[in-house]
Amino acid sequence: MAKIAGIDVGGTFTDLILIDEVSGEVRLAKVPTTVDNQTIVFSPNVGLVTPVVASVGSIDWACASATNGTATTRLLANRTLGTLIAKYAPSECR
Repeated sequence: MAKIAGIDVGGTFTDLILIDEVSGEVRLAKVPTTVDNQTIVFSPNVGLVTPVVASVGSIDWACASATNGTATTRLLANRTLGTLIAKYAPSECR
């Protein structure tokens, strides 16, 4: 299973991206350089479920912080929680 990671450590914030080439999942995080483990997770969905090799159709991305209410409302089954407090996340990721 191949994963690609990118990290930019700054004085105030650290930006991170992790791409799983097999599942297509993309994880992004922008965290204070001094605080651990705050993430937003983007999970792919095709036909409202986790895609498999035979999946056909457009990809709809579920975005989640510590909550996933928007993805749940949109009926997206593949929605992995992140750890970023929802009030700091974009509205689509709450």
